[in-house]
Amino acid sequence: MPPAPGAWSPGWPWRRPIGLRTATSTATTMPRRKPGSWRSARMRTRSACAAAKCPCRSCRPEKPRAASPLRSSARNPRRGCIILSRNKRLRSWRRQNRGWERVMTRILAGILLAAAPLLAPAQGAPAAGSAAAIVECMRANIPSSVQVKEVELIARDRTGGERQLRGRLYATNDKDRIKAMLKIGSPPDLAGAAYLMKEGTKSDEIYVFVPALNKVRRVTGGSMDGPLWGTDLSYNDLKQVQNAFYDPNAKLEGKATLDGTPVQVLQFSPQPDQASRYSSIRAWVEPKSCMALKAEFFEGQTVRKRFSGSAKDLRQAGPHWYLSDMLVADLKEGTQTRIKVTGVAADKDLADRLFNPSTFYVGN
Repeated sequence: MPPAPGAWSPGWPWRRPIGLRTATSTATTMPRRKPGSWRSARMRTRSACAAAKCPCRSCRPEKPRAASPLRSSARNPRRGCIILSRNKRLRSWRRQNRGWERVMTRILAGILLAAAPLLAPAQGAPAAGSAAAIVECMRANIPSSVQVKEVELIARDRTGGERQLRGRLYATNDKDRIKAMLKIGSPPDLAGAAYLMKEGTKSDEIYVFVPALNKVRRVTGGSMDGPLWGTDLSYNDLKQVQNAFYDPNAKLEGKATLDGTPVQVLQFSPQPDQASRYSSIRAWVEPKSCMALKAEFFEGQTVRKRFSGSAKDLRQAGPHWYLSDMLVADLKEGTQTRIKVTGVAADKDLADRLFNPSTFYVGN
């Protein structure tokens, strides 16, 4: 049965109104859909719809899912979620810092271990001038806690190019296990990055926070023997220096003079159960502060790396001494790194949040 005149019939012949005839034409006109209607929007691609700034709900970008942002962004990386390989901001950050994200995993432990031997009790050398007595004095270099207001690294390559890095360092010694946190302040492309290192009985834990990811990642694997953030230090290099302080077989080679300063020369060798790329380490220790003003890392009979400082750069913070300026050189690669330490405060109470993997990157 046909519908009443003037009524709209979706299924009656040709989907057109009935009875709407004019005197000039006997044909019935079907209303056409506008280009911005919902049907035309569904037929268009999302990119074309986005370019047209279509306000329809089906074309609006969705908010990132808090539960699983990487999974959501993998399905549709255009929706604002952060994804490691597709996010434009992260890709740009990686291009500007190519290779630095990898070595970022090692810089914290390196700076910590570099700073730890720079602190020593303000006491004279033991009466007995044996190697064991000097090593015992050097082992007391690490205080219960340390806060460094500013650590500056200036790395120079063989062509003369330089790269500077500044940050704050917090470290504590808990039952002979070192925990440290480094917060990067500059350069601007790395500002806000933070690192946490916790020594363990079997292995060390290292966490890194990258602002471009807004996420904490735990670092694992064999990246410990490469250069620390483009410097001439590696985590394993300084780990071996720390292990040398517990070497029962250290040898006292005798007395010498270093830039007019009397020193005692010690030689350390790695233990049989310790994997090391160096056959030995030779250190020139200043007897008053029990600090090494110079150290050489040997590969066989060849010096591979050299650490050096000056007695004039010795500073005192409370009962502790530290070197405010040091130089590390890779003699094989022809590169060098200068380390400057400013504002050392030892034996201070540090908040637990600074060493918590969930909160270490928050605040200053």
